[in-house]
Amino acid sequence: MVQALKQSCLSKIPMKPMYFLNRFRHTFCVCFLMVLTWSAFSNILQNDFIDLDDTEYIVDNPYVRMGLTFESVRWAFTTVFLGNWHPLTLLSHMADVELFGLHPAGHHLTSLLLHLLTVVALFEWLRRVTGSLWCAFATALFFSIHPLRVESVAWAAERKDVLCGFFGILALAAYCAFTKKKTFFSYGLTFLLLLLGLLAKGMLVTWPLVFLLLDVWPLERVKTRKDLKPLVFEKIPFFLLTIGFCFILYFAQKQGGAQTDWTVYPLRYRLENAAMSYFRYLAKLFYPTNLSVLYPLRPDFSLIRLGLSLVALLGISVFFWLQYRRRPWLFVGWFWYLLVLLPVIGLVQIGRQAMADRYTYLPSIGVGIALFWTVREWTRARPVRMTFVAVLCTAGFAALLVSTWIQTYRWKDTITLFEHSIRVTGDNPTLEVNLAYRLAQAGQLERAIEISESVLERYPNLFQCAVNLGSFHLKKKSYENALFYLQKAMAIRPKNRPEILGYIGEVYLQSRQIEAAERTLQEALRDSPQNARLLNTLGEVRCLQGRTAEAVNAWRRSLEQNPHFSPAGENLAWTLAVCEEESVRHPQEALFVIQQFLNLFGPTARRLDILAAAYAAVGDFPQAAAAAQEARHLAQQEQNTNLLSEIDARLQLYQQGKSFLEKVCGQKVQ
Repeated sequence: MVQALKQSCLSKIPMKPMYFLNRFRHTFCVCFLMVLTWSAFSNILQNDFIDLDDTEYIVDNPYVRMGLTFESVRWAFTTVFLGNWHPLTLLSHMADVELFGLHPAGHHLTSLLLHLLTVVALFEWLRRVTGSLWCAFATALFFSIHPLRVESVAWAAERKDVLCGFFGILALAAYCAFTKKKTFFSYGLTFLLLLLGLLAKGMLVTWPLVFLLLDVWPLERVKTRKDLKPLVFEKIPFFLLTIGFCFILYFAQKQGGAQTDWTVYPLRYRLENAAMSYFRYLAKLFYPTNLSVLYPLRPDFSLIRLGLSLVALLGISVFFWLQYRRRPWLFVGWFWYLLVLLPVIGLVQIGRQAMADRYTYLPSIGVGIALFWTVREWTRARPVRMTFVAVLCTAGFAALLVSTWIQTYRWKDTITLFEHSIRVTGDNPTLEVNLAYRLAQAGQLERAIEISESVLERYPNLFQCAVNLGSFHLKKKSYENALFYLQKAMAIRPKNRPEILGYIGEVYLQSRQIEAAERTLQEALRDSPQNARLLNTLGEVRCLQGRTAEAVNAWRRSLEQNPHFSPAGENLAWTLAVCEEESVRHPQEALFVIQQFLNLFGPTARRLDILAAAYAAVGDFPQAAAAAQEARHLAQQEQNTNLLSEIDARLQLYQQGKSFLEKVCGQKVQ
């Protein structure tokens, strides 16, 4: 009796060596995951913003640039932006602006930290729910350092991926906790985390189905078919939430013009692309080469490809379905992959891409689960295989790490990324048009024109390419060529007539054909009387005609239509600050307007020059001189020699306590 009691007491004392060994292994895995993830992605802290959504989401977004204010938060929750409704993602960008301003490194750092947190959360959840430390570690590492993650982490505008992924994994952990202790708190926490994930990105609309998969394995709550009914019933609030978000996201994308019309891309093309994409994504997961920011959609339908891919998908799915008792991780992993990828597989076609690396962020976890738990079973059958598996996994993870590290360099700036993507995808008109536009912004007009002409030759009905060519030739002051391409653009898309007439009006304005410019703009305004760009250009025409008061009125109307339209704001502020006409000049309003645009969009040489003129107009010459010095510095950086000489001349006036006035009438504003 005494001996039995002694053994019973001893059994309750923890075996310290084993306890500390397990703690060491756990701590080692977490630290190793964080170090490898940081090593793979640390290059992104040196990367710039990408002129593909980063500009719209962050750099030129006046509400995001405000930071976290009542107005910006209200806008985030009440606006469909770029065909999406994801207020939590927009709030995270605003928080970054509060912390880091518009320095890209800070925004990239936030994305990287969120990815790190998601990786650790994934590892902890898998370890706790399955009890397998090394399988959880391998799955988390496969997820963490895979090259397909680069798009989600290195692209600032894809903050929604890492934010949604973080809350998605936490929701899984909360759900598993609920199944052990069925409390209202754990259920409510699961619901809240799922809601937060959906507010970041709608990718979690199939998450209730993932909960059901977890009930099969590793939670093992499904023993017979009868067990399914109460499990489905307990998830009704989750299903209602995700169904509601499906409707919201569908109408948001439709309202934002993100959806491709069924007549443009019929069902048969969508089915083929969807079925093929499931296999293309798997190929990229196991052989991640030739990664691109955009894989062009090629509508070359093949009934044979469609039939073979559907039969293969069905066959694999049936095989894994039959494994749900013997190898349930295969069943869960495969159907996780299928279901989580389903919302973005292309049945509802968004944009012009056939597939996207970022779409694999959460679906790849299912592949990792199926792979590494199968490896575990294989090595347990014959332990001598462990050495071979260890060497193979080490080599594989090393290859993934190096590939990811290299891929982050390709995201260092827009031109590098686009050139690489075009090189690996071949014929890619959308990216080529965007690359040409970026090259023109960087001053490489000849190369931009060469690329655009090549694209237009292959795709003669590509509207944006024709518009861009007109704009490029306008910058070159090649007015005849500019008119030729703009008229071609109007023939391609007559419904955009007011927009094109506005560009043609700018061509006439710059070539000093003032009457032709006025006629063209008036014609455009008859079709689109509230167009801010047209009203701004009309103001410039009025200025050249010597009708300054009418010019000011046109710029005010332009700002009424779009309070954030910077060209109209700058023209208005300059004229109100320096116009010789007493009836037109209003220095205080000029100062207010230009300060507003500086706060919204940041400093440029021109804006600071206008600010200096406004300060001088109100008699604050020290501030005027300081602003002019800053403008001078930026003009040197921008290599704008003409503006630099003008700023120097005005700076001398401010230092002498004199304001700058000019006869704005009869000349184009600055």
